[in-house]
Amino acid sequence: RRATGHYRPVAAVPSEEGPRRMSSSVGRNSLIMATGTAASRVTGQLRTILLAGAIGTTGLAANAYQAGSMIPQSVFTLVSGGIFNAVLVPQIVRTLKEKDAQERLNRLITLAIGILLAMTVVMAAASPLLARLYVGSDDHQMTALTTSFTLWCMPQVFFYGLYTVLGQILAAKDHFLTYAWSSTGANIITGFILLFSKANEQPLEFWTADKIALTAGTWTLGVAFQALILFLPLARIGFKYKPSFGLGGFGLRSMGPVALGSLGV
Repeated sequence: RRATGHYRPVAAVPSEEGPRRMSSSVGRNSLIMATGTAASRVTGQLRTILLAGAIGTTGLAANAYQAGSMIPQSVFTLVSGGIFNAVLVPQIVRTLKEKDAQERLNRLITLAIGILLAMTVVMAAASPLLARLYVGSDDHQMTALTTSFTLWCMPQVFFYGLYTVLGQILAAKDHFLTYAWSSTGANIITGFILLFSKANEQPLEFWTADKIALTAGTWTLGVAFQALILFLPLARIGFKYKPSFGLGGFGLRSMGPVALGSLGV
């Protein structure tokens, strides 16, 4: 201190605490994602093995189930996936920086739910056409069975999209545990397939409406679990979803060309 009574400015000493905390957080999140991904892949492989043992890898039922489960995934990847990744996900990251982030996120989630519900309904109505295009033959039995499986699997489009939106919010908030491990829970839920012992050796009459619902419907239930469970960690970090409507303030109109471009239009 000088005699004049003024303090001499002191140079700030760089602190290593911030970088260390950031490095620790990144390392922890990387470990969570890595272990969650590994667990998901292992349980996914077990589910595939059980499914192959139950309904086989070839034949009418196996081909119909494979087609019925792949159609919703293809729809989401080609349509919803492009719109969400190009438009809604970037908006989520921007919204979290705003003062009214809670209200804006409520509107974004409501918008996403509306889009997903509409798309799911339209695609469900188009399931017979999609099954016919996917099968690519005039085999009416194969087309009918594929259509049935597709109808039960089509709600997955909605839940895949919801999982994407909620997961991105958690990721932006630096919460990865449930996001990384929820798919493992979805795979475990489908362990019921053990009930179908050598169903591939059964005649077509074996696949009644209740068995189709149990087979494909439970897989859809697993995907639903994967998405809906994410509301729990969101609530723990203080975010409670309430339906809210409105499109203003997001700049979605300017993102239209980006969305169309992502769809290849």
